[in-house]
Amino acid sequence: MLKYCKNCGAKIGDTFDSCNICGETERLIPTFGTKAGAFGKALLYVFCFLFFQAAVSLAYSIYYGIMAGAGAYGDITEAELLKMVNSHLSEVFIISAALTVVFFCIVFAIRKKSLVKRIKSNVSPGGVGILVVMLGAVLNYITVIISSFLPISDEVLNQHEETYSAMGEGSPMLVLLAVVALAPIVEELVFRALAFGTMRKVMPLGAAIAISALVFGISHGTAISFVYATVLGALLAYFYEISGSFWVPVLLHFGFNFGSLLVALTPEGSLILYALILFAATVLAVMLGAVCIVYYTKRQVKTAEN
Repeated sequence: MLKYCKNCGAKIGDTFDSCNICGETERLIPTFGTKAGAFGKALLYVFCFLFFQAAVSLAYSIYYGIMAGAGAYGDITEAELLKMVNSHLSEVFIISAALTVVFFCIVFAIRKKSLVKRIKSNVSPGGVGILVVMLGAVLNYITVIISSFLPISDEVLNQHEETYSAMGEGSPMLVLLAVVALAPIVEELVFRALAFGTMRKVMPLGAAIAISALVFGISHGTAISFVYATVLGALLAYFYEISGSFWVPVLLHFGFNFGSLLVALTPEGSLILYALILFAATVLAVMLGAVCIVYYTKRQVKTAEN
């Protein structure tokens, strides 16, 4: 991809921060082709992630289809076979997430570039990390409350519940690993660090956030999840931009997904109890976060003095 210096018009590679001809550093204007190329590259990162998910899911479906055809499960209906496949969705995500990370590591190694520096994973969020986690849980609670007042049709609601209830089937430990641990890390790697990061180089902040958020929302499948995932995606991209740390959106995403599990485990009609628990946890998090911030600040001062 190329940039063009607004001052002298010279072509500048995307790895340079200033013009080699006139030395201009603040007026580098990317062309339309550069922006389109960045958008295409961002989509390619996302498609790689979705491809591994589809490939692993297809492999599981083929395996169980062959086993069912061979009579390994007796007289089984198509609905029962689908339920068996769905019970392994957590495993599908774990395997596809691992393949995605390995693939990107290989790609960056071949290109002789540092994935760690590219995604800013070497930058610590410091003492605010625990507060970011709690903010994610609060955002999830707000999402649940707002959605409960919206006029959502039963058909749309049932589609959403069927899609995400399937992810909760299977081993609780695998569900926890997939939804709470791996999903925030791998999705932030793909959608924020790589996709958003690529577009941010050549696009205004608002455009890069909006496009990456829409792609993030679309990838979640259902109409309900598209709405909240798009809003969440915009917040995650903004936090990534202002913090300069990959771990800040990861922790926010972790808190949001963990909040989803808390909502799922809360008995029906007990959202008030959940709200009180969340409030108490938030107060505790603020207290612990304040201690962490003080400790982190003192450590930074000592490091600077040394």
